[in-house]
Amino acid sequence: MFDLHSDVIVHGYIKKLGGPFTSAWQTRYGKLYPSRLELYPESLSGKPELVFMDQIEDVCADLQTVKGENAIVVKLRDGFKEPRISLTNSDEISLKEWHTSLRTAHKVSSELLQRMGRKAIKIYGVNHDPMLSEADRPASVSKYMNRASSVDSTV
Repeated sequence: MFDLHSDVIVHGYIKKLGGPFTSAWQTRYGKLYPSRLELYPESLSGKPELVFMDQIEDVCADLQTVKGENAIVVKLRDGFKEPRISLTNSDEISLKEWHTSLRTAHKVSSELLQRMGRKAIKIYGVNHDPMLSEADRPASVSKYMNRASSVDSTV
């Protein structure tokens, strides 16, 4: 069942706070990838709940006490139906592995997105919209783009 060539960082059963009024711990089968967290129903049938790294605001540095359990608290960016996700595991070692892995995946993903953003600004300028025609583009961006293309043409 497990693919040796997969980029899964950590996987296994974990409990997520959910249900009506997020009042009960529900067992899920989790798979953490570099770009997302997949939480499958306990039965492993059905579609997983997907949380992409760019949807995560923060993974709390320390485990928090939630409903009497040590838990990983993942704060989501604005615009999601739940402001945070709480995850726990009765096995403390597994919980710490999930916590460390989630924090690392989120940090690496955030750094990558920041670098990509800086690179895009360097290439296209701050107000670049590839859907705008040259005439509709702000003059400062057109000037920058023309300068950038002449620099690139010497490469």
